[in-house]
Amino acid sequence: MYHGGTNFDRSTGGPFIATSYDYDAPIDEYGIIRQQKWGHLKDVYKAIKLCEEALITTDPKISSLGQNLEAAVYKTGSVCAAFLANVDTKNDKTVNFSGNSYHLPAWSVSMLPDCKNVVLNTAKINSASAISNFVTEDISSLETSSSKWSWINEPVGISKDDILSKTGLLEQINTTADRSDYLWYSLSLDLADDPGSQTVLHIESLGHTLHAFINGKLAGNQAGNSDKSKLNVDIPIALVSGKNKIDLLSLTVGLQNYGAFFDTVGA
Repeated sequence: MYHGGTNFDRSTGGPFIATSYDYDAPIDEYGIIRQQKWGHLKDVYKAIKLCEEALITTDPKISSLGQNLEAAVYKTGSVCAAFLANVDTKNDKTVNFSGNSYHLPAWSVSMLPDCKNVVLNTAKINSASAISNFVTEDISSLETSSSKWSWINEPVGISKDDILSKTGLLEQINTTADRSDYLWYSLSLDLADDPGSQTVLHIESLGHTLHAFINGKLAGNQAGNSDKSKLNVDIPIALVSGKNKIDLLSLTVGLQNYGAFFDTVGA
């Protein structure tokens, strides 16, 4: 794998599993070059390119140069390229090839585009190492920065016309027709008296994550995990006399795509 990646949306192996296919690839799943591997492969490809004419003209002749040593020679007319391999995983070796002596580090291949001069040995890395750092940036500064990130401020609660009224929390996958990870619930309460300070919001949900808002402000949240995705949570809340608005944002975090009868598992 040359470019890593991660499955998002419906293709994750959830719940709570991000199906990553990075595998320490030369370019990681964020599109960032992973040195020294990327630079070393670039050098390897350059060396192979120098051998191109011989590689596409004839088949190789394989010969043994000793125990765990071999040579692959592509030769036709005046064109010649050779690959000297030491498949010993622990010991360096010195070999004689076409009257010349070559040092082969353990588990390596030396490339000779002219059957004489080594342009690269795979065990010798010339590219510089690099470590990528992720930095946080305050969202308020993005308007004046060179960042390509963009965002919108979504209002709390239901803000569209396609709403429906139901009692209780719904099975989310069918309700959203599996087109979104998000589902809003909104409820209004009118309280004539002071509700006091002992009010607790109790929520039981098949959803994986939930954020609770009281009168437009975040009151609490809860997330399940890969072993137990269902939620059962008590959130202390502060209500006021008069009208109160309770908004719940339910989220799914990947949908199960394996196991017996996985298609019957709700969220």
